Amino acid sequence: MHYQNLKGLNNHQLAVASELSPSTLNALFAGNYDPTFDTLSKICNGLGISLSQFFAEDSEPYQLTEWHKELLAAADTLPNEKRAVLLTIIREIK
Repeated sequence: MHYQNLKGLNNHQLAVASELSPSTLNALFAGNYDPTFDTLSKICNGLGISLSQFFAEDSEPYQLTEWHKELLAAADTLPNEKRAVLLTIIREIK
């Protein structure tokens, strides 16, 4: 995670700032599971950045609208197999 290095936080400091357990963060960074929307939001809050800044690939972060936030929150409640179906549908119709 490049933002973690920019902020100068170690895993424990980021866990405290994000209100997550250090074991949760360690498991996430080890690739043991995919983070939920809530977990990503907490990490971003701990880093003092928005979700759009977290995902931005350039200097211009994408601004999430309320519609985007609602879509992400709804998708986050789905089981993994239904998320995959939703992503397939979105890819097919674009």
